[in-house]
Amino acid sequence: MSEFSFDIEDEYRVEYINQELCKCSDEIVEISKAVQEETIELEIAKKMADMEAIEESEKIIAELKKNLEYLDLRYDALEDLWDDLLFRGIMFCCPVNKNCDVM
Repeated sequence: MSEFSFDIEDEYRVEYINQELCKCSDEIVEISKAVQEETIELEIAKKMADMEAIEESEKIIAELKKNLEYLDLRYDALEDLWDDLLFRGIMFCCPVNKNCDVM
């Protein structure tokens, strides 16, 4: 018998944290891409001297960066929870979602 205590709650915890890490990682990539795209739109607006478009692009970029900051904090918190599970030894006695390369 294993020295680790493991139950269905631990299994659910592992699966949920892994799922959220994957989801968060995907969202960070998507929003980072959107920031880059909107930065190009801002450059275009500046070359056209379109003040309305400049203002709108700057507003969108600021909001996207705010969302990225939140997701970075969420990802860090999820990683801490993941590390806690690893430290407790749960990771050694239950399956993990193999569809994500977060680990």
